[in-house]
Amino acid sequence: AAVGLLGALLLYANNGQETAEGWLLGAVFAVLYLILLQQDVTVITVESNPFNLTNPFRILRFLLPFGLVVALGLQHALTVGLEEWWQNVTWQPGVNFT
Repeated sequence: AAVGLLGALLLYANNGQETAEGWLLGAVFAVLYLILLQQDVTVITVESNPFNLTNPFRILRFLLPFGLVVALGLQHALTVGLEEWWQNVTWQPGVNFT
């Protein structure tokens, strides 16, 4: 967490507020991921372990990166304005993955 805050300060000084906010958002999601992982490991039993498909901590850890992508997209949309962001949304099959 301390490295995330230091990185955000350096990014704010070099690249501006939007970059620093994105970095902090990523740091918060990383801390949440590690907290979920630690909670999952501390309650290991035969019935509840990190490898069970229905383990709620595993499901949350799986969905956390998708939540980060949505949060960063929302942050960008709110920064540039929703109308301008929506006008620039395009999808081109193949090009988006290169």
